Amino acid sequence: MLNKYPQRLAFSMIELLIGIVIFSLAMLPLLSLAMSSSRGAYSVGKHMMAGQIAQESQIKVSETSKLGKINLLEDDDLKSALTTIGNEAISWDLNRQFKNFTYEVIMREPSGEDKGKMFLVAVKVGWRVDEGKESSRQFMTISSIKYKDVL
Repeated sequence: MLNKYPQRLAFSMIELLIGIVIFSLAMLPLLSLAMSSSRGAYSVGKHMMAGQIAQESQIKVSETSKLGKINLLEDDDLKSALTTIGNEAISWDLNRQFKNFTYEVIMREPSGEDKGKMFLVAVKVGWRVDEGKESSRQFMTISSIKYKDVL
């Protein structure tokens, strides 16, 4: 007796389409998780750079009289480092990384009997979380007290 329905050797197009749709829907949460974790790692990297810049600026404040807001790429130490590197790829990458970083050094002298003896030194570092949007700028401030004999 002949079989009315011959045995199939492959999937139909509908079965393939349904399989691809199910696979795609299962992969969406994984792709979303990967994107958010890479965005978080990028943000943490920017925070770490800002902390290093603020600490270095705190250390340098006794050696410099530069106060006010400064674009990081205009910093003399960074400029000299970029020129002595000699490797264009590294210089280009550092310029790209630090392009939106700014820092501001603020020194305040107390009033009263402590006037002239100590200073409050604050370093405020700003950077963009989203490189294209100025509204995404975040700030980190590190403050310390310096005594006049240290300055």
